[in-house]
Amino acid sequence: MKRYSKENILQLISICIAIVALGVSINVAIDNKKSKEIINKPELVIRPVKFEDTDTYLKCSRNGRTVSFEYNLQIKNKGNIAAKNITFPEKPYLPEFEKEKVIYNEHRSITIEQWETVFAVSGFEIQFASRNKAMKIMQLIDDPSWPGITFSIEVKYKSDLEADVQYIKKVGFQISKEDALLLINE
Repeated sequence: MKRYSKENILQLISICIAIVALGVSINVAIDNKKSKEIINKPELVIRPVKFEDTDTYLKCSRNGRTVSFEYNLQIKNKGNIAAKNITFPEKPYLPEFEKEKVIYNEHRSITIEQWETVFAVSGFEIQFASRNKAMKIMQLIDDPSWPGITFSIEVKYKSDLEADVQYIKKVGFQISKEDALLLINE
């Protein structure tokens, strides 16, 4: 049986302590980075909700050959810091109406504090080529079997801590008067 000197045993113990300390400091650094990523980022959750006055997800009206659509969004900041300079797009992407002229309702920039929920009425107008086409769309909208209008939007925002970083939340919906489905949530 080989005997180790006291000095060799102390060196071995010192090496083991150094290896354990290195491992602990690496784990602390990784956990610290993960917690900063989680803590220092606003996170928006966007979903359509019904209008209280009509109990519908979608309001529509027609003026000549123009049909107006309004929808109500609930926007919640699940992040741990404020979401600042939240802006909506100039116009939604409407695959069904690519050939029509779309006018989007513009919004002023808003800030949502951490864990705060706000509601924003948004919408757009579609100018159809003829009054008849606009009237047909209104008839279709009133049909309970109509699946709804499909569109997507990008919501842009910044954080309290990183003014130069811009976040983009993409959401897509299929909304009728009676139903609202979330199709895209990125």
